[in-house]
Amino acid sequence: MADEKRKTSSSASVQVAVRMRCFIHAYEIDKKTGVPHPHVKKIVHMDPPSTVITHPDTGKEHTFTYDFSYDSSDPKSDNYASQETVWNDLGTVVLDNAWDGYNVTLFAYGQTGSGKSYSMTGGNTPDSAGIMPRATREIFRRISENKDPELTYSVEVSMLEVYMEKIHDLFDPKNGGKNGLKLRENPNIGVYVQGLEARLVKSYDEITNWMEIGISNRTKASTQMNADSSRAHTLLEVTVKQTRCKKGEKKGQVKKSKINLVDLAGSERLNKTGASGKTMKEGQKINLSLTTLGRVITQLAINSDETKKASPVPYRESKLTYLLKNSLGGNSKTIMIAALAPSNVNYDETLGTLRYASRAKKIKNKAVVNEDSTTKLVNNLKAEIDALKAQLMGGNNNNNNGGGGGKNPDEERKKWDEEREALLAKLKESEQLAQRASMTDDERAKETALAAQDQGMAELVAQREKAKNTPCLLNLSEDPQMDGRIIHFLEYKKDISFGRKDANPQPDIILAGLNIAKLQCIIHCGKNAKAGFKISNPNGSKTYVNGIPVKKGANVDLKPHDRIIFGSSNIYRIQIPGSLLKSKLGRPEHVTWTHAIEELNQGQMAAFSEQHRAEREEAERMRKEMEMKLREMEQMINQERQKGGTLTNLISCTNILHRVCASNILHRVYILHRVCGVISCTVKQPTYTVYN
Repeated sequence: MADEKRKTSSSASVQVAVRMRCFIHAYEIDKKTGVPHPHVKKIVHMDPPSTVITHPDTGKEHTFTYDFSYDSSDPKSDNYASQETVWNDLGTVVLDNAWDGYNVTLFAYGQTGSGKSYSMTGGNTPDSAGIMPRATREIFRRISENKDPELTYSVEVSMLEVYMEKIHDLFDPKNGGKNGLKLRENPNIGVYVQGLEARLVKSYDEITNWMEIGISNRTKASTQMNADSSRAHTLLEVTVKQTRCKKGEKKGQVKKSKINLVDLAGSERLNKTGASGKTMKEGQKINLSLTTLGRVITQLAINSDETKKASPVPYRESKLTYLLKNSLGGNSKTIMIAALAPSNVNYDETLGTLRYASRAKKIKNKAVVNEDSTTKLVNNLKAEIDALKAQLMGGNNNNNNGGGGGKNPDEERKKWDEEREALLAKLKESEQLAQRASMTDDERAKETALAAQDQGMAELVAQREKAKNTPCLLNLSEDPQMDGRIIHFLEYKKDISFGRKDANPQPDIILAGLNIAKLQCIIHCGKNAKAGFKISNPNGSKTYVNGIPVKKGANVDLKPHDRIIFGSSNIYRIQIPGSLLKSKLGRPEHVTWTHAIEELNQGQMAAFSEQHRAEREEAERMRKEMEMKLREMEQMINQERQKGGTLTNLISCTNILHRVCASNILHRVYILHRVCGVISCTVKQPTYTVYN
């Protein structure tokens, strides 16, 4: 009996891993040289499992110990922790626990720009993929290797964000309206999001398509610390159901586990991020929810000490903490990744993150294997529904009888109306839960197909396939998840105009953002890929190709994967299938937002240097010309003095000298300094000194 109990339940602390990124932001390194700025120093050092942070001024050290300490600051180091390393240590554990029937949660925490999203989602190449895409791919790989005829699998996925303390379904943003979805708590299933729909997926491609829809609906904005800072907490929930049904039996043994992958929004100091207006309010809400999460973690850490009396945990003070109630101190095996910025500029934030992670280590969860839960859940919900209906009937009878005890009938009726409304809402909620729990896989598949049609899944897939064979512009974003989400197709034998919506005539492709002109530019498409593409700038707008400005009236040839920047924030790369021209960058995955921004900065620096050089050359030419004229004037003055020239002649020479030097005040001062007091008359005339 004891052995069986050990198999179906597990009490364990939250596992904590810390990961340090490299210097990547402009406030840390010179983007042109890749060398850290003189004032930037690395203050975090790792000797796994220990992590040491050093105060940049006093040299005081703080040492922390975690389950895993990952140093990803130097790819050339022997201790470099790659995406593969993190996946092997953490991701495989997540899936192993899920396959055993446990609920699992993995979440990343850290300040803005510390690398949370990179660990969770990663980049677009196989090597740079994060835990989310690797986990979803591995789920279906394991399922495909199943050879047991008695064992079947089904997978459901949902995706939500917590934005401004409102919960939105990323698979259907209209669901819940502007106020978002509501959090509920039921004794049978714990905390859940009312109305959040899960989609049945049967392959990695299907789950990828749904994730693309979800990612495209994410709420994002820009701050100085991270140009694509996530402005909301994002949660991807994957439910894996395993059913073992022996031959000849209708009902089988079921294990159901939920995998929660959480990408928290970055904590940030508002005075450092430069946020204002709506973005500042977003930052305040983010910091409020993260502060509440910190208080929850602290209280759970205190409650883990069995010698002290447990105190209430403030889960309900924010939507985020209420949503994570099952994961923190509840029925889940939980892993936390704390993302660290290594520079002295971020000392306070990094130390705060390390302390945060240290407290999280003390939290103890009580996870149980979720076996045969559906039948029990449905029965419990049906019993709850019957009880609610009985309450409604009893209340109606009492109200019809006029109440009792001499109480005011109007007050009694008003009180009953309020109770009745609450009971009806709870009854509707329980009926919805029972109906969802009773759905078969075929019914879920039909529902998912209808939702996919409503969300334009077929068009999304068709557009992606079309982009493989049709020339187009694909957007670049600092967040790798957002790369290629905006596609503008080009048409052979046609000129495609770009510009603002208010232009007349309206351009073929509408752009919005800073420094976008009514007619931004025109891309001239040849008759085929071999004929090529050119971009022209008829009005001299701010348009760049590979970091070099397109001058007014100029035509620039475009090669595959060239980077085009419209205005200040619209960055694209051109994709030309079948082109024989070669890009300097080679494969498409090498074309990134970072590279486009770096070459833009380099191009602007080169243009500035060229302008500065031209100005220096012109100044030097003028200096030499002035000095030559100065010498000529001095010779004329000396000649007049030697001849005993009149005052009128001397003053005339001096006036000419002043006119020559009038264009340069420094030369005027220099010349007057040399001439003043020298020009005077010596032939029986009073002494005169010439001043300006």
